[in-house]
Amino acid sequence: MSKVRIAIIGCGMIANRHHIPCYKVNEDVELVYFCDIIREKAEKSAAEYGSGKVVEDYKEVLADPTVDAVDICTPNLMHSVIAIDAMKAGKHVLCEKPAAINYDEALKMQQVCHETGKVLNIGVVNRFEGHINMIRKYIQEGRLGEV
Repeated sequence: MSKVRIAIIGCGMIANRHHIPCYKVNEDVELVYFCDIIREKAEKSAAEYGSGKVVEDYKEVLADPTVDAVDICTPNLMHSVIAIDAMKAGKHVLCEKPAAINYDEALKMQQVCHETGKVLNIGVVNRFEGHINMIRKYIQEGRLGEV
């Protein structure tokens, strides 16, 4: 089986503390790009975690047909824009939460996901915790009114 070729877009704290270390212990993954508008951040991630290419413009990543998927760890404002562009470019997407900054952007992401057939996964890690399940139950029971 060939390795999944992943590009990290956004090389800040969440990428370096959580996402990239998980990829590095997965022998089925190859980190092929480290992208950040602050080049020094991408260079630091590449030096610490791998030999992938360092770029500042995510569109350069999307233009590379050898990239299978992108992991979006940018500031929230850019999540939906990059995710939509990535899916349209034929890439699967893991996007840090929140998916988008408003409902319309989230719907557009979902629409493009269905149109392209690409995987879109939003990294919501708390969805099975007790307090979240309690809120879900309250919503289902109508205890919080119309949500």
